[in-house]
Amino acid sequence: MPTPKLSKAQWQHLEKTLTYGERLLFAKLMDGPVEDDDSTECRVLVGLGYATRIAPGRLEITPAGREALKANK
Repeated sequence: MPTPKLSKAQWQHLEKTLTYGERLLFAKLMDGPVEDDDSTECRVLVGLGYATRIAPGRLEITPAGREALKANK
């Protein structure tokens, strides 16, 4: 599986607040909705407001999540 593309500054910003698994999930969300397996990573991103549950078993990035990355390009 290829690593999702985020800029170096975006990864550095995320490294300060998220675990490696959470960063990978967040990067996948940039490409579109992903499966919500109710893992800790999913719960953390929803709790931070970076993702939202759009349907049972699906997560999508929120405007707040996009803004967090835009600010660190």
